[in-house]
Amino acid sequence: MLQRSETTAVFQLESRGMKDLIKRLQPDCFEDMIALVALFRPGPLQSGDGG
Repeated sequence: MLQRSETTAVFQLESRGMKDLIKRLQPDCFEDMIALVALFRPGPLQSGDGG
């Protein structure tokens, strides 16, 4: 379900950007989803590449 981006009405996973990211990265475990949500938050997105 998640790998097909069927995330409508799932908090923090239903935005177009998050759906696109899920399709591209194909998470296959809960830890992957935690990482995606953490990285997709506004703070990390605005900080650039972090390096």
